[in-house]
Amino acid sequence: MSERIRALLTNILTEHLGKAPETIGPNSKLADIGLDSLTLMEVLTIIEDDHNIHLPEDLQRPDEEATLTDLADLLAAGQPQTAAHLTASTSATS
Repeated sequence: MSERIRALLTNILTEHLGKAPETIGPNSKLADIGLDSLTLMEVLTIIEDDHNIHLPEDLQRPDEEATLTDLADLLAAGQPQTAAHLTASTSATS
């Protein structure tokens, strides 16, 4: 499940940050790909708006050493219903 969420995050990040998808890997540190706390809040807001969901506030403050996979795992583990919705939405658009 978190693999699909990671793919969703990668798509949003490539559009939002203007990076090529191949430059954002599962073990890419959020800081290394240009995702500071403000940009992370913007990305999470995009997810909320696009998928009509509400994400918990603690997802906006992952560890600064966090990777893309860590963020996807937080989404998958922290909110099972949200993760299921994101996975279904990603499958429907794939």
